[in-house]
Amino acid sequence: LNATGFAVSSPGGDTVETPFTGADCPVIQVILSGGTFREWEEGTRGLTPKDLAMNVALPEVDGRLISRAISFKKSIQFDDATEVAVIKHEPVPSRIDFVAELAAAWTRLSQTQANERRVAVVVANYPNKDGRLGNGVGLDTPAGVAAAFKRMQVEGYALGDNVPTSSKEIMDRLLAGPTNAAGERIGGEKFSINDYKIFFGSLPKAIQDEVTERWGSPKDDPFVSEGAFILPAHIFGNVVLAVQPARGYNIDPTSSYHDPDLVPPHGYLAFYAWLRREKDITPSLILASMAISNGCRVRP
Repeated sequence: LNATGFAVSSPGGDTVETPFTGADCPVIQVILSGGTFREWEEGTRGLTPKDLAMNVALPEVDGRLISRAISFKKSIQFDDATEVAVIKHEPVPSRIDFVAELAAAWTRLSQTQANERRVAVVVANYPNKDGRLGNGVGLDTPAGVAAAFKRMQVEGYALGDNVPTSSKEIMDRLLAGPTNAAGERIGGEKFSINDYKIFFGSLPKAIQDEVTERWGSPKDDPFVSEGAFILPAHIFGNVVLAVQPARGYNIDPTSSYHDPDLVPPHGYLAFYAWLRREKDITPSLILASMAISNGCRVRP
């Protein structure tokens, strides 16, 4: 767990040794925000540009896994002698818990044999058009996924016999399942309405009310057919290849991804509920697995 910002490597440059080079484990970046908790909580943009640069963008160059901010600056007193406000970091317990769970999940993963590891590769889906599946600016996502699958086979991961190993095979498989055109595709995995209702009932009442008010009943979701959600996911042994589900239906694409007040539809929640249950993947590992979807950067 690293709490120091900046990086020693350069984008596109040669790999540079860091203090963690000899560590046989991922390095998780812990963020100590330079702003206040109130500014962060009441704002709509998350961390400040300065925090993003020093604690997110630059550490990624060194290959670190980004976690989240665990503390914010707070003025605790004013020193009369120096006429300076004494600033200290104020920890946020729930966010510390998240980082601890993330580290524990990676530790459990390291103690699992490769052929027993369950991995999810979720490709980007923005904007919500089938012609933009796996979109990554200046990057070739299908080729990156195919290369990752080939490397995983070499490393002993269980991908089965019919795993796609070329860009065309990757895209053909993704387009064969449900994508952005509900009802026009076949294939994909299923998650029953009854199982979804059990998951949905475990969410805080306020969230249930917001989702229901915005999107109606689960059975009316456009990706529900014959009592089950049809999910944009394909299983190859212990590996899932999937399309990031839409965060909204029939609304402005920009709003569906950037409106902080928009709750996700039932289909989005059902996808991650299924992924968490069927593949025994913790939320922390789901976040880690999505690295490929966001520009095909394969991290440790």
